[in-house]
This record gives sequence, structure tokens and C-alpha cells, in this order.
Amino acid sequence: MTTTVMRESIIGDAWIHEMCQLNPVKRVIDPATWQPNGNITTGPVRLSFTDSVFEKKPAMKKITPGASARLVHQVTCLFTPWSVLDVLYEEYNRICASDFQNTWNGQSYNVDNPFRNQGEKAHQYTGYTPGLYFINPSSEYKPAVVDVRGNPIVDQSKVYPGVWAIVAVNSYASGKGTPRQGPRFGLQSIMIIADDKNLAGSAPDPKTTFAGVNVKPPANAIPAGFGAAPPMQPAPIGAGALNQPSLPPPPSYAAPAAPVGGLTPEQRRAFGLP
Repeated sequence: MTTTVMRESIIGDAWIHEMCQLNPVKRVIDPATWQPNGNITTGPVRLSFTDSVFEKKPAMKKITPGASARLVHQVTCLFTPWSVLDVLYEEYNRICASDFQNTWNGQSYNVDNPFRNQGEKAHQYTGYTPGLYFINPSSEYKPAVVDVRGNPIVDQSKVYPGVWAIVAVNSYASGKGTPRQGPRFGLQSIMIIADDKNLAGSAPDPKTTFAGVNVKPPANAIPAGFGAAPPMQPAPIGAGALNQPSLPPPPSYAAPAAPVGGLTPEQRRAFGLP
């Protein structure tokens, strides 16, 4: 199987597309009332930074600069090209309108945005695909972690950077009156659905990092110290055409559509949006 739509994956485009069709981002319905219970499932996402799923660690970002970092359970969810985030955008805009209406400047809300472009991290970490979004849901409480049959997962090695999951989140307003005020997503529970290439401890491919480097040995160098191997060439990301004609083509690696009114002018420029 070949994955061309996401970096450092071997699970295959066809599986990703099928799982996104079968498990779209959606609100969770309470079977007793047939009404949304406030939770949202992400559809298939790839997990990163899984070290605080089972044990609290300092939050990735402080809400108040200079304050001590809170200890939280947190994970990063990497969305796919076929993830339709409309439900999450609705929650983002609902909270902006209800809790941060005073920050509206006529064009956008001046709030921190939880939807971030994977391209921000692509030069630091493997598995991040520029143009796709990611979020960092967190919680003060330990999330339930289960397998596809609903059985609890207690073996922490099963939850690693690169594994595929469906994550239940909720939305809330955070940090009112601070520089990082804005809507947030809370981490509720995690279902592990498939294995993939483990990204733990991996760095960017050195063939890509050092592509184009042209080194000549000094005059007094020992010739054996310099091999005669051909220069390294970068491995193209997402090269090759899809072999599944029935699949719709994935979007190009440009910034996806942002939440309505959700980005500041600075953020829009950073994402390459008008």
C-alpha cells in the first residue's frame, strides 16, 4: 500500500478515504434524548505527541505568558485531506459569537485559533503534511482509551505517534482576558483504529534536509574519508498518481478553508489566505 496524501504513512490512500467516508466528523447523539450531547468525533486522525495521554504533562502552550504551565492530558490530532471540519468550525464560530463578541473587529475575531496548519511543524517533525490542519485537544481528566471493540487499552505502547484514531472532543471558551483567549477543544476519549508507521523520535529525512549540499574534501583530507556515493536527492513528498480511479483527488497542499471570521489578518497572511 502507498500513502501519497500524508507524509510518513504506509497505510494507503484508499483506506484513509474509505474511513473518512464511513466516519465523518460529526456530533455525538445521546441515545436517550436523540439530541447532541456536546461531544464531537473527529473522524480518522493520526495522533502525534501521545506522551501525555495516560499521564499528565505540562500543557504545550501557556494561556498566560510567564505563568506556570498547567498539567494536562493532551494529544495532537492530524487531519486528513478528506476530513470535512464543518462541525468543528460551527463550534468555533458559536463560541466566538457567544463568548468573545467584544473582540469582533468587523472582519475577524481577535482570538487564538485552535486550527493550525501542519506546515508549521513539518520542518521539525515527521508525519506533518503542509496544507492540512491539526488541533491539540486537552483535558484535566484522563481520557478513556479503547480499541475498535470498545475494550479499554491499558498497554501504553499501543498509543504512539503515528497511530490512527477517532477522538471525541468538546468545545469551550478559554483564557478570557488573556493574550491567548479563544475557543478550545477538550479531550474526551480516544478510539485506536489502526497502526501505521511509528513517528516517535523521528527527525526529518536527512536526504531531504541535506539535499543540494556540495562538499569538497580539503587538500590534505584522507580520500577514504569521503565516499564516492552519488549526491543525495530529496525524496518527493506525495509523488506519483493515485492508483485508485474511484477516489476523488485529494486537495492540493495549500491552506484549507478557514473558519468564517476565525482568523486575524496576521493569521490569514501566515496561511497564505486573502
